[in-house]
Amino acid sequence: MPLLRLICCVLALAPTLFVSGCSTTSIIGQIETPPELSTKILPIRTLKVLVAYDDPSDLDGIRKVLDEASTILKKQIGVELETLPAPVVVTWGKRGYNPMLGHLELVTKHREPKFDIAIGFARRSNTDLHCIDGSWAAVIENGYRRFIVSQELHPWFIAHEVAHAFVFSHTHSPEGLLKASASLILPGVYALAVDDYRLTAEDLDEALRNKWRKFGERVTVVSDGPVPEKCAKQ
Repeated sequence: MPLLRLICCVLALAPTLFVSGCSTTSIIGQIETPPELSTKILPIRTLKVLVAYDDPSDLDGIRKVLDEASTILKKQIGVELETLPAPVVVTWGKRGYNPMLGHLELVTKHREPKFDIAIGFARRSNTDLHCIDGSWAAVIENGYRRFIVSQELHPWFIAHEVAHAFVFSHTHSPEGLLKASASLILPGVYALAVDDYRLTAEDLDEALRNKWRKFGERVTVVSDGPVPEKCAKQ
């Protein structure tokens, strides 16, 4: 009976798993630039992204996720991500997001060529292979809003954190790309519809106002500490 119940559960979840896991690229393809914004988002701003990583086997996945996140942002606010050559190899040490953000800033702030945003990717430990309910998945610091650490190779988390670099008036929104968390179905599997990849009208307006902000200058935000995104069970 336990095996039968497990099979039934998997079959019941199958359509959702397909949508949330296998068709992320097709969902991103459904995001369109609203006609009324087609001129507002121009010219396109290219953000130079310095990548830091701790496992070379992740590089192909990192490039794919950054390309997908770039598509999400470019269609909505006219911001694209350009990965700089010569990524930084890091050893993270302590796994909390505060020490990891501090370490990322330390190892990247004097790097050439100059970058706009640094994104550090951290492979989870063998005892914590997947994001579980309540654990943090990605985070951006609040001083400059340009240093990001992610434990998830998923475009939603990267686009979400980069969007935080342009929206300062509030931490999260009730829905859309800047909602507080992605709904977790199973470890590593998220229920995300196309609307979850879109900025709300208010977030979109603020992001466009701040689109040409200068990275490297401190920003004023409403929250005191770093902004972590957590896994939330559906």
